[in-house]
Amino acid sequence: MTRFLLFGLLLGVAWAPSVAHSQTRERVKISNIRIGLPNGPFGDASRRGVYKLGQWAPVYADLECTRDTEEALRLTAETLDADDILTQGGVDIAPMTKGERRGAAELGRVPYLKASSLYAAVTVRVMGAESGRNYGEANSRGSSSTEAMNAGGYLVLGVGGSLNTLRLPGVAGPDADAANSKELWNGWVSTSQIVEPSLLPDHWIGYSAVDVMILHTGANRAFWEELAAPQHDRRRRAIAEWVRRGGRLIVGLGTNLDAFLNVREMKDLLPVNVPAAGKVNTNRLGMRWAVTAKNPLVDLKYPGGQTEFASAAFEPRADRAAKSLLDEMTGDRVTRPVGVQGVYGMGRVTAFAFDLDRSPFADMPDRSAFWETALTLGGYQLPQVSENVQTYSRNYDEFTGAMQGSLDFF
Repeated sequence: MTRFLLFGLLLGVAWAPSVAHSQTRERVKISNIRIGLPNGPFGDASRRGVYKLGQWAPVYADLECTRDTEEALRLTAETLDADDILTQGGVDIAPMTKGERRGAAELGRVPYLKASSLYAAVTVRVMGAESGRNYGEANSRGSSSTEAMNAGGYLVLGVGGSLNTLRLPGVAGPDADAANSKELWNGWVSTSQIVEPSLLPDHWIGYSAVDVMILHTGANRAFWEELAAPQHDRRRRAIAEWVRRGGRLIVGLGTNLDAFLNVREMKDLLPVNVPAAGKVNTNRLGMRWAVTAKNPLVDLKYPGGQTEFASAAFEPRADRAAKSLLDEMTGDRVTRPVGVQGVYGMGRVTAFAFDLDRSPFADMPDRSAFWETALTLGGYQLPQVSENVQTYSRNYDEFTGAMQGSLDFF
């Protein structure tokens, strides 16, 4: 009898952990974790995101539910900061049911982290908002796919369309266009692009790493129509707030001018007024930079010069000072401004009266000279192209980090 009792006791002890495990087993699978803004067209395809050391960056992940969670959830992300202290960001998300999948674009909100390691390892958890129960956990396991940008690197973010029209001199010489991000401006310039409104950061700190943002309006009308929807209110205001706090913005206006102007926050950013009938068609824009430029003349047209394309008509704003950077010319006479720059808070907005993401601009010769001038005037100062890129050490400079932290809460 004692033998049976002892056997039963041992069996109960062995069975108890399995019961506890079954009650706490993973209900939400987490995959495709990436820190930083989405990769651009010139980036390394294996890289999961673009971020800078010591700068706020969005964290994206995909979720799959294997069993009903039966309660609202909280998605958290964590990594080590410069002092090797665990820092965490989190957002609340709706309950999930078995078989449900949510990509990063469907979560509605994203957390933000400051990574201090060149190869940031990010842990993401899904927990019960009320119970605190752990429903799933995964780690990005820092690798080359989560490598930070080089120290002093320059980030160009394209929003609403592809950055494929971007050209800059590369390592082959000042007159040679680069073929990939390793060559852009001798390796100093990296690119990111967002072509889904739902992937836009919903807080201005998500753009902390960006040196200049380019709004493409010509090739993807649906993007701007969707962005105007109420569910993207936070994302629209995040862009405006980033510019107001010192961001640099470039926008091209042509084909889908009306869709862009329907987004109130974007319209308010412009340094010019565009009337309701402000879209005109032309078969050529012969332009000249009003400032010193490597190539002062810009000739925009389709081959043969017969096909028309859309251009915006700019009018001055009574409430904002602005200056012309690029003028349409008829002989030696200025016809109208087609590149205008003004301030918005502490930021700067540069508007061009033609599309920057479609033909004829996409096929214009010597785009590298145009972009070099546009980025120099419309963004922060480009690094010295003659300098070689230095790979960053594991941790960023503590003084730079302290200053950035103070600026974040200025």
